[in-house]
Amino acid sequence: MLITFGARRLSLSMIGCVLVVDLIWLPFSALSFSAVDLAVITVIAAAYLLAGPIQSRYEFSPVTKNLAVELYILVLFGAVGFVFSYLVIESGWTIRDELFVAIDNALGF
Repeated sequence: MLITFGARRLSLSMIGCVLVVDLIWLPFSALSFSAVDLAVITVIAAAYLLAGPIQSRYEFSPVTKNLAVELYILVLFGAVGFVFSYLVIESGWTIRDELFVAIDNALGF
């Protein structure tokens, strides 16, 4: 099943929301990046951003193109989710476990 434009847009907007929270929270946390770390992140991000146009130019199968788009979305979500998870864990809030269990229960898990 091909991912629809609406689902892709929703996924990217969710990733964008988590990214905004990360960017607001990062200056207030103990997490820091060195210049080498930022250079590596920039190179990896550029490779992912360039892989899409290169792949779509040389690949004619819509199934493969859809798989690549889904993979990019999952990688982006994993990256911003990792930073968010780290920030939550290092925050030291004692209420976090009870809050997450309550949210999971409200969602039906």
